[in-house]
Amino acid sequence: TVTRGIVSGVNRILPETPLSLSEPLIQTDTPINPGNSGGPLLNMCGEVIGMNTAIVPDAQNIGFAIPINLVKSVVSSLIRDGRMIRPWIGFHGTMIGAELRKVLKLPLTDGLLIEVIEPGSPADAAGMRGGEVEFTLGTLSLLLGGDIVTKINGGPTTDPERIAPIMRGLKVGDTLTMSVFREGDTREVVYTLPERPLLPGDVPEEQAGLQQPTLSPRHDKP
Repeated sequence: TVTRGIVSGVNRILPETPLSLSEPLIQTDTPINPGNSGGPLLNMCGEVIGMNTAIVPDAQNIGFAIPINLVKSVVSSLIRDGRMIRPWIGFHGTMIGAELRKVLKLPLTDGLLIEVIEPGSPADAAGMRGGEVEFTLGTLSLLLGGDIVTKINGGPTTDPERIAPIMRGLKVGDTLTMSVFREGDTREVVYTLPERPLLPGDVPEEQAGLQQPTLSPRHDKP
């Protein structure tokens, strides 16, 4: 299906996306329907500038495409291995800063608040702690009580622009070194990154029983 539209924004981050998976996307009002994921986004010269990947289900014609430079960066892995080889960090989190700490009035520090630890992950094996207490303020929703990562491989976690390239640069076999704040104390956590396993939701339900590795999911909805 061929449709027309305009690019209405760049460097968009989908909401509620784990930091380790967040990538700046191209926003377009070109209609993207279920089944279009993986199709090319073309400019007026017929050049592929992105790969259609997601929509906002409650909006009219707001779609997102992966920038072509990001696609190019993984092509060699897809050709060589038939799938994406991703490191397994094992946790999801949200950045917190001074303004949020002021509202919460808790003994916290700036950094990456860990909300979820994936069972069986290297983060789980290292004894890292996820959140347990639900907190909602307006549109903000957090799980409090987890560790706060203040540094990743020497880089501070207080600046999203500095965290993103660090996370994107991690590879299977790399050593992850983190400074972790918990209950007023800071400790160092170090572990080696294994390959991320195929997790529930990575493939359509009809393929969930297959053992053969597949590509990561293509989302018609974020």
